[in-house]
This record gives sequence, structure tokens and C-alpha cells, in this order.
Amino acid sequence: MPDPLNGRIIKLGAFFVAVGAWYAYLFYPGVMDWDSDSIHKMAQSGNYTDWFPPLFVLLWEITGSLWPNPGAIWILQTSLLLVGLFLLAYSMLRLERPWLALALGIIALTPGFAHLFHEATKDTFLGAALVCFLGAVAHLLTTKRISQITAVVLVLSIAVVSLVARHNAAFAVLPLMFAAFYAMVGSRKAVAIALLAFVAISLTTTAFAKWGVGARSTAPVTSLIIFDLAGIANQTDVEAVDLVSDKESLDELQRCYTPRHWDTFAREGCQVFAGRVSRDYHATPIKMIMRWLQSIILHPIAYAKHRLSHFSSLLRVSELARDEVGISIWKAEHNPPNAKVRTHTAAAAYERLASGLFYLVRPWVVLILTALMLVYALQVLRKQRASEPIALLVLAASSSSLAYTTGYLVVGVSSQFRYVYWLYVSSMLAGVLTVGLITDRRKHGRVAAMDSAERTVQRASTPQDRSGCRTRHR
Repeated sequence: MPDPLNGRIIKLGAFFVAVGAWYAYLFYPGVMDWDSDSIHKMAQSGNYTDWFPPLFVLLWEITGSLWPNPGAIWILQTSLLLVGLFLLAYSMLRLERPWLALALGIIALTPGFAHLFHEATKDTFLGAALVCFLGAVAHLLTTKRISQITAVVLVLSIAVVSLVARHNAAFAVLPLMFAAFYAMVGSRKAVAIALLAFVAISLTTTAFAKWGVGARSTAPVTSLIIFDLAGIANQTDVEAVDLVSDKESLDELQRCYTPRHWDTFAREGCQVFAGRVSRDYHATPIKMIMRWLQSIILHPIAYAKHRLSHFSSLLRVSELARDEVGISIWKAEHNPPNAKVRTHTAAAAYERLASGLFYLVRPWVVLILTALMLVYALQVLRKQRASEPIALLVLAASSSSLAYTTGYLVVGVSSQFRYVYWLYVSSMLAGVLTVGLITDRRKHGRVAAMDSAERTVQRASTPQDRSGCRTRHR
């Protein structure tokens, strides 16, 4: 007798292929931002720097040799996204939750979710790779037919693809690695193995980027040092930073510093202080890093105010302009002439609806909701001795996005909306799974209550002898 699950798998695969075709109609070849334009030019010239992840530049070069970019990288990005969604939905079918599989498919078609992948950027690629990673975790949690070697290769491969997109991708990748190795080896060994695997991947990719790709060093960490030192100096009445000791630098900081981003110090008229930091770092990197850390230790309140001001800007606590939710299809000025973005009615409608959603539901609200979902998943796992796959997936998705987003509290240098893409994507997926988890628990609670009532009735109706013992019917 044929397995009915096989028929559902075929229908599910066909559905996500159709979703991919719809995405292509809406967004292909993808909107490029300034970073993507710079990466694209590096890939074409072969003149790599480490300002952007060199392996991601290499990926643009490889895909560009097969099909013109940004279209090629957008196709790869969308493929990763759809594979991850398929694996998530397929896992729900294996858990006999067909309505959850349907809900995940519907989420993929909503403007709020789909529009987050209309670009061909580091951030959209990272989001797609992380969805693929989450799908792989779901598959590992719900299947027993995969060998451990194949599972390890799968996890390491997706981890590498995710890590190459951004320098700070580790914040999002590590929680998913913990979940993946938990599915393979259990809780006792998962953390240690995941950390060892992460260190091995990091060392290997760093070595390959330096000696294999030959990326020229541009010290991207200087943007963080400049931003933090300027923020500390701006928040204090004393000369907290020894590089800000003259009137010219003080006037420049007061004129150029903003907690939103560091980019102002790269503009004309605001480069004196940034130039000093950059020169000192290239001359003696360790000494410059120590001066940066010393300023933080000596002025922790000023540093905290600076970082919190930046983080509140990223989370749009006070304001959010409608044109700040990613690069508009009407402003795709960085795309090459042969890769113009289409501005048809459907794409414009998706953009308007998504912008309205993000304007109403601010990142700080999503961050709180994600934290609540994480707490609920932990409570479910604490109360149940047996591991609940859906609760583990909610925990993996929410912890990944929380770690990634809160990481900007320390390493953020810009508050562009693209930095919270993964927060929104993961919260939508975790939200669907959390609703399923709540529904299942309520259903099981009702069944348990009915069973308890039935047992009580049976005990009451059982005849008893004078000693109080139930009699046996022969």
C-alpha cells in the first residue's frame, strides 16, 4: 500500500516551486544596495578586500560566472529560502500537523515575509541561509533515516554558507548549531561539539580568505572603534579619548556624531578624527584596540548611553520613516543596466503592504514577542520529559534571532532596517510554530481531562465489598 505521506510531499514540493515562481515574478533579479554594488565590483575585478566577507565576494564571483548578477545570487538566495521552508513544512507533516505545514506555506506568500527577500544583499542572503538551516534542524529532529555522517556534513555545509554572508553571522548561527547537534547527539555533547565545529569552521574560512582568496586588509573593525570612541567622547564632559584633545576634533565630533551610524565620519568634513584612528590602528593594531577597551572601562556609563542610544535607533523605539524599510524597488539605483528591477503593480503592492506592516509593528515590539516565545518554549521543554520537536524549533529560531539582534547592542555601527530582517523572518516562523504548540497543548489538556473524568467514573461505578476493596466480576 503506498505511503500517503509521499503524495503530500510531492504536492508540498510543487507548492513551494510555485512560490519560487511567484517570488521571481515579483522580485527578480533582486534590488542591490551600496554594499552589494561594491561586492559586485570586487567580484568582477578580483580585487578583494576584507571590508566585506571575502568568501561572500567569492560566492558572487562564482555565481556571476554562471549567470549575470545580481540575478544569480538572488536565485541561490531564494533556493535556500524555499528549501528551508519545504523542510520545515515537511517536518510538520511527519509530526502529523498538516495545518502547520499549510500555515508555513501561507506565511511565505504574505507581503511582510516575502518582501524581506526582494533584495540581493548580505542581509537577505543571510536570512535565507538561516531559514534553510532551521529547516535542516527540523528535519534532523523529526527523521531517523539520515546517517550521522550525512547529518554532520549537512549541518557544517549550511553553517559555512550562513557564516560567509556577514562578519557577525556567528550570533545567529551558533544557536542553530546547538539545536542541530542536539538532534544528532543529545544535550550532553551538543554544546561542546557545536563550539568545536564553529571554531574549526572559523579558523578554516579565515585562513582561506587570507591566503586562498588573498583579500587585502582594510581593518573593518576600525568602524566600530571610531563609532565607540566618538560616542564616549560625545557623552562625557571630559576628554575621555586621548585622540580628541584638540578643538578641531572636538568641534568635529559635536558636528558629525550621531548614534544612528558611524558613516558620517567617512564623509568630507568629518574625517580628521576617523583618519587618526585609522592611521594609529594600521601602525599598531594591538595598541589601538587597548586604547579603545581602556576608554570603555574608564567611562562605562558614557559607553552604555552611547550603545543604548544606537540600539534604540536600530529598534525604532521613537520613530520610523516609511522609506527606511529596505531599498525600495523605485530606488534600485545600484543595479547594473542589464539588471533593472521591475516595478509592476504586484511588486509595488507587496512593498506598500510590507512597509505598512513594518511601520506599525516596530522592531522593538518584535524583539519582545520573540523573547516571550523563547520563554514559552523553555517552559514547555521543562514540563515535558520527552523532547517536543516543535518547542525545540521555536527555541532555536527565537534564540538565533535574539542573539543576532542583541549582538548589535555591542557591535552595531549602523541602524539600517536590513539589520532586523532576520528578527522579523524568524519571529514569523516561530510565531506559527508557537501557535501550533499552544493548540496542541490545549488539545492534549482537554484529552487528559476527559480521560481523568472517565477513570473517575469507572472507579465510582466499580462494586466494592465491605472492606472497601473492589470486587472482581467472574
